[in-house]
Amino acid sequence: ITVAKHDTSARLVLNHGRKDPSSGKAIKFFEDHIATIEVLMEGTLQKIHFPVNPMCKYLTKDSRERVLKGVNRDSPSQKVLDFIQESPFLIDEMEYMAQ
Repeated sequence: ITVAKHDTSARLVLNHGRKDPSSGKAIKFFEDHIATIEVLMEGTLQKIHFPVNPMCKYLTKDSRERVLKGVNRDSPSQKVLDFIQESPFLIDEMEYMAQ
């Protein structure tokens, strides 16, 4: 899907696939279950794709907003540290909501 943003032939294949019911289902599945982050490594911005844990659908909008607004963004390491410190509360909430 990312390739289609930059390559015309890939975009045509993807658009055609959306019209085909079986291909459309596969494309929708990957759009819904794969996330992307951008990481700066050795001066190069790289996209990292990873599967989204199904438990994540139980995260409330309030908690998501609290984390997005409350994370200290003074430095990349501080941002990661704040997120890691918040993670146990988010996991507890998702597990509770899943019940």
